[in-house]
Amino acid sequence: AEAEQAIGAANRSAASAEEFVRLSERELQVTQMSERLARIESNEPELRGVIGWLNGCKVDRRALQEIAGAEREVERIRGLRESEGASIEISALEATALEVDGQQAEIGPDRTYSGKVHGVSTLRLPGGIVVRISAGAAARELEGALAAATAALEECLAQAGVESAQEARETWDARIKSEERRKFLMEQIRADLRDLSADALREKLERERAAIGTIRDAAQAGVPESLDTAKTLRDRALQAARDAVEAGKLVSQDLQDARSRVEQLERQQFELSTSLKSVAADVARHEAELLRLDQERGDRPLADELASARAAVDAATANLAEGRLALAALPDVSATRTTVATELAGVERRLQEARDERARDVGVLDDAGAEGLHGLLSGAEQQQMEAAQELGAYERRATAAKRLFDTMTRRREEARENYADPMRRAIEGLGKRVFGPSFGIELSEALQIMRVTRSGEWLDVGQLSVGMREQLSVLTRLACASLVSASDGAPVVLDDVFGWADPVRLQKLGPILADAARETQVLLFTCHPRRFDSVAPARVISLPTGRVEERREGDMAPAPEVAPRAAGAAGRSTVTARTGTPQAAFDLFGEPEAAGTR
Repeated sequence: AEAEQAIGAANRSAASAEEFVRLSERELQVTQMSERLARIESNEPELRGVIGWLNGCKVDRRALQEIAGAEREVERIRGLRESEGASIEISALEATALEVDGQQAEIGPDRTYSGKVHGVSTLRLPGGIVVRISAGAAARELEGALAAATAALEECLAQAGVESAQEARETWDARIKSEERRKFLMEQIRADLRDLSADALREKLERERAAIGTIRDAAQAGVPESLDTAKTLRDRALQAARDAVEAGKLVSQDLQDARSRVEQLERQQFELSTSLKSVAADVARHEAELLRLDQERGDRPLADELASARAAVDAATANLAEGRLALAALPDVSATRTTVATELAGVERRLQEARDERARDVGVLDDAGAEGLHGLLSGAEQQQMEAAQELGAYERRATAAKRLFDTMTRRREEARENYADPMRRAIEGLGKRVFGPSFGIELSEALQIMRVTRSGEWLDVGQLSVGMREQLSVLTRLACASLVSASDGAPVVLDDVFGWADPVRLQKLGPILADAARETQVLLFTCHPRRFDSVAPARVISLPTGRVEERREGDMAPAPEVAPRAAGAAGRSTVTARTGTPQAAFDLFGEPEAAGTR
C-alpha cells in the first residue's frame, strides 16, 4: 500500500510538473505575442505616415520622364542657341568705359569684353556712338523655342510639385525608398498579425495574461521561473515516478513471496494435523489391545509390558503436546488465505484474458504481416528524408530562380529606360518635321507608341487615321535603325509604304527618307515611283529593265537612263558602281514597261 501511495504521489508530481511546463510555454507565447503587438503598434503609425507621403507625392515615373525630357530639350535648345548666336568681342588700345544693354563695362589693352547676342544688343560707346547688334533669324527662333521649352519644363515641375529637376530626382529616389519601406512594414505587420487583427491579438494577449495570473495565484510560489527550469523539474518528476514504479514492482515481488510462504506453512499445518490424528488413532488402538491382553493374561509380566506401553504412550502424548503447541504457535492465516485465494482467482482470470487478448493480437499481426511493418516504417522514414532533401533543393532552386527573375526584370527595366528616352527623342525629331513642332509621343513598356500629342491634345494610337499610323510605323523603324549603330545604322527595307499619305505629307516624308539614307541603308520597293519624287538624293533602279537613275537634291525625277546590258545576259542588266556613291541609297522600282510586269 505504501508503494502504491508513493507511485500515486510521484504521478501527481509529474502531472503537476507537466502543467508547469505547459504554463511556461504559455508564458513564452505571451512574451512573443507582446513583442509582436509592440512591433505592430510601432510599425502601424510609420506605415500610415509612409502611405500618406506616397499618396501626396506627385513625382511618379511618368512625371520624372517628362521632367527629364523637358530638361534635355531646354539644354538642347540652349546649346543650339549658343551655337547660332552672334559672337561679340570689343577691345581698345586705351582704357575706355562703355555700356552694354544698360550695363557698364570697362575695356582696355589688357581687358576685352566678349559675349553672345541671341536677339538684339545695344552698345553705347564714348562720343555718343550707339551700336545695335542683331542675331540671325535662327537665333531669334531658338530664343523663342528656349522660352517655350523653359515654360514647358516649369509646367512639368509645377504639376509634379517640385522646383527643379534635381529635386524631382531626389523625390523619386525618396519615393522608391518609401515604397520599399512600405512593403517591408506591410510584410512585417502581416507576419506579426498572422490570421488575427491587432484588436483580436490584444484581446487574446489579455486573456492569456489573466489565465496565467490565475494559475500562478493558485500555485503561489510553486511555479518555476523559466521554461527550462520547468522542463528540468518535469524530467526529475518523471524519473521519480519511474523509480516509484520500479520500487512498487519490487514490493509486489516481496508480497508474492510472502503469499507463497503462507501457502507452504498452511500445507505444513495440514500435514501435522493429519499426523496428529494418526497418532491419536494408534494410541487408542494400542490401549484397547493392551486392555484385551491384560484381561487375557492377568499375570505380572503383562503389567510390565503395560508399564512399558504406557511409557511409550506418555512419550507419544508429550510429542503430541509439543506438536499442538507448535501448531498453536503458528499465526492464524485463515483470513489471509481467503484474501490470497480471492486475489489469486482474479489474477488467474486476468492472466487468461491477457492470453486471449495476446492470441487476438497475434492473429491481427499475422494477418497484417507483422514481419514487414518495421521495413515499411524504415522505408517511410527514408522517403520522408528524401522528400525533405528534395524540398530543400526545390526551395534553393526557387530562391535562385526568383533572384534571377528579379535581377533580369530590374535589368530589363534599366535597359528599357536607357532605350526609351533616345527612342522617343529620335521618333519625335522625325515626327516634328512631318507633323509640326508640337508633335510628341508616349511610349509603352514594350517601347511601342501608345499616345500621340499635337497642339497639346493627346490621342491614343487607335484613334489615329490609318495613314498617320502607317507613317508613324515607318518613322519608328527609321529611328530604331539610327539607334542601333552610331556610325552605320541598320538596313531598313520598305515595300510600297505611304499609300494613305496625301501629296503634302509625301513632300515632307521624302526628305526624311533621304536624310535617313545618309546614316543607314534604306531599300524601298514600289509600283508607284511618282509617289516618292521628293526622295533625293537617291539611286533609282527600274526592274526588270535595269534602268538606273542617280537622283540628286533638287531634281524632280528625270527620265531614267538605261545601263548597257552585259553580253550573254538574258533580261537582266548590270550597273557599274560609280566612284563616290554613298553606301546608303534607295532602290526604287520604276514604272513597268509592259502591262502585267512589275
